[in-house]
Amino acid sequence: MEYNCDAYVRKPYPKVTVEAKNNYYADILLELYAGRASEMTAISTYGYQTIELKDRDPRAATMIQCISITEMKHFEILGELIKLLGTDPKLLAPMQNGGRRARYYWWSGDYVNYSKEYPAIIDMNIAGEKQAIQDYKRAISMISDKNVVENLERIILDEEKHIEIFETMKRSSEMN
Repeated sequence: MEYNCDAYVRKPYPKVTVEAKNNYYADILLELYAGRASEMTAISTYGYQTIELKDRDPRAATMIQCISITEMKHFEILGELIKLLGTDPKLLAPMQNGGRRARYYWWSGDYVNYSKEYPAIIDMNIAGEKQAIQDYKRAISMISDKNVVENLERIILDEEKHIEIFETMKRSSEMN
């Protein structure tokens, strides 16, 4: 399938590097990487939606697939940062334990949005992208490594574009 994938901001991503190893920062990124509301969840959700919508609405399926490809880039960046920070980028995220992170939980397919109805899909995707932006901003407030922060700020730009795309898709469906 050929298509014009325009689901990212036309601005280069910063170099993926860190100032020093830091397991605390890696744990923060693991949540964005493979937590309940994470890049792994977005990729899996959008992959499911692409398959579900392919026959009913090929244009919507193609655009969601495009967004998924951008989320894969974010997943790759986060994984590389986690590794550079000194942690294995497995599909797990830290649990809060009285303010300390002591244990981890594995990513689960239960986190995927399996909705089949187009309006619900788009509404949940908009909410998910807004949540992602909040999560990235919270991570930025907790990390002082300028290289990591620059990467997270760049990812936010794509997430904001995804909201614009989903809002356009929503308006378009309401007009039909």
